[in-house]
Amino acid sequence: MKITTTTIKKMTFEQLPLSVSVVHTKAAYEKRIAKALAAAQQKGLTHLLIYADKEHFANLHYFTGFDPRFEEALLILSFDYKPLLLVGHEGALFASIIPAIPNYLFHIILPIV
Repeated sequence: MKITTTTIKKMTFEQLPLSVSVVHTKAAYEKRIAKALAAAQQKGLTHLLIYADKEHFANLHYFTGFDPRFEEALLILSFDYKPLLLVGHEGALFASIIPAIPNYLFHIILPIV
């Protein structure tokens, strides 16, 4: 399987409010996701992966409204499937109430080794 990394041309976005805790409508998040996927498609990409943790949450928050305050999270976007948000058990409850991905939450519990 060939894996290609590329840089997508800088996109312009609407001005964010001073507080990033503002929750937008589901339609607003869907519009942002569609815009990012359209840019990815122009580059020939089939998926976008958006990683976030406590210190690096802005991109994930922009697309979903989810703030991974307690542990890492990964958003998988593609043209063929609905958005998939991967979170651990500490973020599952909060992720279940975000408007952007209400029915597409995958809760991972990893054993402690």
